[in-house]
Amino acid sequence: MPDSFAFLIIPLRDLLVFSVLIALGFHYRRTADTHKRLMLLATIGGLLPAALTRLPFGQPASPVVLFILFLLVGPAYDRWSRGRVHSVYKWASAPVFLSVPAGVVIGRTDWWHAFASWLAQ
Repeated sequence: MPDSFAFLIIPLRDLLVFSVLIALGFHYRRTADTHKRLMLLATIGGLLPAALTRLPFGQPASPVVLFILFLLVGPAYDRWSRGRVHSVYKWASAPVFLSVPAGVVIGRTDWWHAFASWLAQ
């Protein structure tokens, strides 16, 4: 039986990533180029992981590969169209990507299980 408390980190992590990037996007709403990139990263980091894990792939690494490709499309387009990568991608792409393995590691800790059981009460 899978550990439901360890799994609880996944939707909460996605919610946290999405909320932080949306809040930053709202803060930078008057700076169009920054706002657009933050909204794109919020969608990729907060909404896309749930959708990718539900796609019918034969290999478990395929959602991870697609996630990385989605994260790289924005900076690649900036590099191609503007000649440089926007600073939002430079400082936000790595935390969005690292939130996935960090969630797996945190979900296995005892203090997370204690927190999750407190939430479940």
